[in-house]
Amino acid sequence: MHIFRTLLILAVSSLLLVACAKKTPDPTADIPPDLVNKALRDFTQRWDLDGDGKATCGDIALLRERQFMRLDSNRDGRLSPLEYRAINFEDNSFVFFEFKTVDIDQTASIELAEFSAVSHSLFRGTDKDNDCVIGYRDAAFIVLNNRRNGIGARERAEGEDPRRRRKGDEIDPFE
Repeated sequence: MHIFRTLLILAVSSLLLVACAKKTPDPTADIPPDLVNKALRDFTQRWDLDGDGKATCGDIALLRERQFMRLDSNRDGRLSPLEYRAINFEDNSFVFFEFKTVDIDQTASIELAEFSAVSHSLFRGTDKDNDCVIGYRDAAFIVLNNRRNGIGARERAEGEDPRRRRKGDEIDPFE
């Protein structure tokens, strides 16, 4: 009887291990490579600010530096509350970050390092593996999310894309 119970426990344990070891199906497996490559090209074209052919965290740092310089109207190397307010109209990443939250050292001004510490929400959400590079798999998730949100299907059927602002504008697949 003791051997039977041991064998039964061993058999059930083996079945559980096999069931748990099954791989979860890849949700991006059925996406045509040409769509993924296009999404990767489009994302890279939009975000590759340093010209290295990749969209990376380095590009976001460069973006933050450019934004900071544009906002710093008096060129003193710090943003006042008034200067900082303008970023909410330019970059949605800052919508939930009040001035006092970004002003980490509480000096009543924001320096470049504090400003750059606010991560870019779109880039962070797209970089699924958190390696600071938007790669093929990240682009596959862009296409998957667009499909889930219905972006592309209705527009192709109607022959137009609502992401176009005016006739002749380029499409921004990440808006």
